Amino acid sequence: MNEAIGDGRKLIRNVDGSVDSIRGDLQVTLSAATSALKRAEKLFQDLQSSTREDSALMYQLTETLREVEKAARSLSTLSDYLERHPESLLGGK
Repeated sequence: MNEAIGDGRKLIRNVDGSVDSIRGDLQVTLSAATSALKRAEKLFQDLQSSTREDSALMYQLTETLREVEKAARSLSTLSDYLERHPESLLGGK
């Protein structure tokens, strides 16, 4: 009986030691997770402000899309012209 009690006490000490080390690891992990969440929140706030309608990024994106649209329209016009006048490739206009 005394031997079983002694073994039980050893087991409890081992478990207590394991819990202490796990607690320390858990605190480090929680600290790192909290830091990562704060950085992610900051990133989302920055993205949100960058994508507002009146932001410089949205203005530049809109202007770029307008230029791409103009280029596509010009290519379409050229393609239509060349389809109607294929000889212009050889002799010029």
